[in-house]
Amino acid sequence: MENKREKIEKEIEKTFEQFVKADKLTPDPYFYSNVKRRLESEDKKEKSLNIILKPALLLILILFNITSIILYTSKSEKETTISQQNDFIEIISNDLNINQSQENILFEK
Repeated sequence: MENKREKIEKEIEKTFEQFVKADKLTPDPYFYSNVKRRLESEDKKEKSLNIILKPALLLILILFNITSIILYTSKSEKETTISQQNDFIEIISNDLNINQSQENILFEK
């Protein structure tokens, strides 16, 4: 058991020594220019994607707003019609003294 532990510790020490003694690697002379070129090409791709996406999202937003307006106005008209029908039924029933059970027979809601 001690033998294995000592071997492991020696291997660990060798590994740390290699990190300390290691020479710094010099980068390729064209490394920075390659990185800069790649970053610029990615920027161009993002810009071309934005040129397509912005109008598409704007169009979707406009269509959503138009649909919401149409649904809202049609709902308002239905509510107004129902309200007018209820008012009409109330006026008629008051004028004719019709109770609730007779009202349901004459007018369907």
